[in-house]
Amino acid sequence: MFKRILVPLDGSVLAEQTFPLVAHLARATEGSVILQHVISPPREAYRSLPEAALQSMIEINRVEGRTYLEKVASAEVFSHVPTQCQIAIGSAASSILSCAQAQHVDLIVLSRHGYSGSTRWNLGGVAEKVVHEAGIPILLLPNRETPSPDTASHDKHAYHVLVPLDGSPLAEAAILPAAHLATALSDPGQGTVRLTQVVRPTSRASQHDGQKETVFEVEHYLHTVTERLYRSLGPYLKIATIWSLLAGMDVAATLLEEVEATGSTNNEELSGSVEALAMTTHGWGGIQYHMIGSIAERVLRATTLPLLLIPSREPSPLAKNILIRHKTAHEIPFWADFFYC
Repeated sequence: MFKRILVPLDGSVLAEQTFPLVAHLARATEGSVILQHVISPPREAYRSLPEAALQSMIEINRVEGRTYLEKVASAEVFSHVPTQCQIAIGSAASSILSCAQAQHVDLIVLSRHGYSGSTRWNLGGVAEKVVHEAGIPILLLPNRETPSPDTASHDKHAYHVLVPLDGSPLAEAAILPAAHLATALSDPGQGTVRLTQVVRPTSRASQHDGQKETVFEVEHYLHTVTERLYRSLGPYLKIATIWSLLAGMDVAATLLEEVEATGSTNNEELSGSVEALAMTTHGWGGIQYHMIGSIAERVLRATTLPLLLIPSREPSPLAKNILIRHKTAHEIPFWADFFYC
């Protein structure tokens, strides 16, 4: 799935922290990496200079950028990984989006703070614009060194990806990319995809039966999707599939509490620590009509884990022929699109 990986670089140490994971992912998928450096146009203060001077400035930056990218491409971390260097002139976000489209990129990998240079997620900045407009999966990595599976401890055999669902087809579009990511980054063992959904608890006795019915529906839904995921992908991917139900009034806060304290699940029956999350940018419907879009934005603001964001879209015509279809007692339809492409 992730055959063409775009890595925008601004020369910062934070942006370069993506290298080990990107290289491992490319080797696992037998894919290639596009290293991109964007040169911003001269600032307003310099525009009064003669045209020849401006062009000379741009050319110097171009040569420096090319030298930098070639140095990165020849680094040991990218040995045996096909790499391509790309220099662009213009705004960073627009250049990244244009390159992704022109080069038929499958995945964009960004350090969460590399391009913005800020200490917090820079809403309105480069990364956010790319997230909202790319139309392809984006892997956002935290501003800390992310260990490659190659350097993981010997007792760690699976890369564990958590996929929050709300019962909607748009939320389920994150399942297949998450499975591919878990499989590619698991070395030498089997990847794990954990499907989960948050149910809001109720304290009113009169609502107890309705709460039990909702819990039963969510459990049945997660079990059904997990079983179909295993049957569909088991023969092709080294993937273990598990599911869990979480209780909480605030969906984003509940998800973050589950994985952020120690990076591992609070449920001892669920083996392995959560190492990444995968979510769609928007979703709706399902049993509790959660807004995955707003939840995803809150999660990306706060999480210290890698976050794989999948752009929302309707299932493709091909996928609709092999969808899981089920109706709850309230006749709410949902399906899982396991053939996202």
